[in-house]
Amino acid sequence: MNTEHDKTDLGCDPVVVKSQSQKAHKAQSVVAILLSAILLVLIISLGAVLYLVNQFFAIPGKISEGARQQILSSVNEMREAGLAVAESIRGALNFKPVVLFEDDILEHGSTDVRHVVLRETQFKQERTFTHTFLGSTKRLEVVGEFRARGGLDLGRRSRILIKEDVIIVELPEPEVLSVELQEVQFLRDVDGLWNRIRPEEREEHVNTLLQRARQTAQRLLPSEALRSAARKAVMEAVAPLTGVKVEVIFVEHAPDNPSVEESSGGFLLH
Repeated sequence: MNTEHDKTDLGCDPVVVKSQSQKAHKAQSVVAILLSAILLVLIISLGAVLYLVNQFFAIPGKISEGARQQILSSVNEMREAGLAVAESIRGALNFKPVVLFEDDILEHGSTDVRHVVLRETQFKQERTFTHTFLGSTKRLEVVGEFRARGGLDLGRRSRILIKEDVIIVELPEPEVLSVELQEVQFLRDVDGLWNRIRPEEREEHVNTLLQRARQTAQRLLPSEALRSAARKAVMEAVAPLTGVKVEVIFVEHAPDNPSVEESSGGFLLH
């Protein structure tokens, strides 16, 4: 009796075993579904990442194939525009600046003259000198007629810089180029009884007259007026080039232009 009872306690109920088996199966199914879902999410995420990476790196290729021709066409148009601006300036002002595109020289500058005269003026300058020594007075009154010219010194560098959407014409700062004494007259040249005018005094006062004439020329040909004249001359020269944006800038201390070191003479802009 005790033996049979012990066998009954060690045995398994078929209903309980079946229930436990079903639960284990369901748990395995849930785990499998979760793993499948996680794997699917990973696959989708990886696919999305690969797609985005592909799109990101494919865009330049597509642009190079599609828009590259347009970009190259635009670049070529700007290069041609820069060369055309140089030719227009040469035709109007008798010199051609060097043409640069991204620091590359497309065309070297050329000129046969040293100066481009933008403005000129004529004026008179007077100087009076009186000196008394021991009651003896000498008087010297001199007047000179001068011609002053202002413009561009082509011994300084001039350039055309081709940018993305603008052509920049870089010119040296305009200045008074020359002050020439056209005629000199001594209106009064009177010696004192023992205080006479020496020849070197006449020369000294003529030189002083020249110095004052240069100062007068600076006032009559101010920098702003010369810049305005240079800018106007360039813009009128390139006016026929429709659709080209041009800016003119001035460099105060422009480097020397070795191509015109030996040239002389000037070109007067009318």
